[in-house]
Amino acid sequence: MRKIYLVLVTILLCGSGLFAQTPQDQAQILQLCVDLPELQKNYPVGIEGDTAAVYIMQYPIVIPTDIAISKFGKKPVFMTRHEIYDNNVEAFFLFKNLDILESSARVDLSMYYDYNSAEQKVFHIALDFQKENEEWVVGSYEIERK
Repeated sequence: MRKIYLVLVTILLCGSGLFAQTPQDQAQILQLCVDLPELQKNYPVGIEGDTAAVYIMQYPIVIPTDIAISKFGKKPVFMTRHEIYDNNVEAFFLFKNLDILESSARVDLSMYYDYNSAEQKVFHIALDFQKENEEWVVGSYEIERK
């Protein structure tokens, strides 16, 4: 009986964490990530001066492709690791950790840019978010450029 009780408590505790993250929460947080002011000048620009869509590598975290985010009026392009490499994508995001709780969140990601040049460049970014009045705001963040 005690084992059954422990299993039920574990399921309830784990299950409650799943409901803390809604699609709207995830969308708001990811939008704030791609909108970070420090990253804006590193998005690739096409021949005609237009900015390319945001590319997101679906590894190690898989993000729903119907997520409600956009950048430069375009939906993000989601690709596997092999598709990123095979299509010579110039800049892309790689989300390493997406931990969303009821009123706080932590995201660790990298933005690779100038990826097809001799010297690939990358930002490693760690962000902490707080939920205030149903809206997510960046509490603090660290950016390391390599």
